[in-house]
Amino acid sequence: MIGPVVDPRARTLLRQGAGLIRDAAPEPLRTNLMVAFDYARCGPSWFLAETRAMLAYPTHERITALTQPLLVIRGAHDSIARPNWAGRLSSQVTRGSVETTAGHRHNVVHSLPSEVALRIGRFADTLPDMVRRP
Repeated sequence: MIGPVVDPRARTLLRQGAGLIRDAAPEPLRTNLMVAFDYARCGPSWFLAETRAMLAYPTHERITALTQPLLVIRGAHDSIARPNWAGRLSSQVTRGSVETTAGHRHNVVHSLPSEVALRIGRFADTLPDMVRRP
């Protein structure tokens, strides 16, 4: 999981929106432009429908059914995937781990893709062969 959203303690449109605004201001310009373009392209109807679905999805409950190891990656300054939320998710599975990238925010997969890929690769290398096979 990269920057998991909707901590059940922040499960309102207002709290998620505030976190997004807090997070977006210091994100790199190219990241904010990409996000703004995507939001504009999808339109308000789709955006609101997806937001409702996102707020309703019980990630914290569903994660307990996971039978495979879990890596949670977040930016150190991510105001959406906060440390306690990432930690709770990783602690609910048999083999969970949290990686935090210094100096980055919620959209770390866009602002630091090579580091994210490296961390995923390192995590995958620690898994037994039987887990890595599709």
